[in-house]
Amino acid sequence: MSKLVLFTKDKCVYCHILKEKLEEWEMQYEILNNHPLPDGHKTYPQLYYKGKDVQKGPSTDVTASKLLDVMEHILSLIHISEPTRP
Repeated sequence: MSKLVLFTKDKCVYCHILKEKLEEWEMQYEILNNHPLPDGHKTYPQLYYKGKDVQKGPSTDVTASKLLDVMEHILSLIHISEPTRP
């Protein structure tokens, strides 16, 4: 499975919470710390997959199920099947 990309910044409580969720869900991700945000976003964290925003709102609202749904949708648009549900 391709990695997610997590945009974070130092001393960000919400970034830490989202990292913990991703680890709990055993998702592979790359961290871009203190990196400029894509697509005009102004707040951290931001979560991307294959260049697309998969967070779609507050990071506290992200669930494993919602995340997998969005990832599967992105893959269906580019005709690749990667993520599998446990």
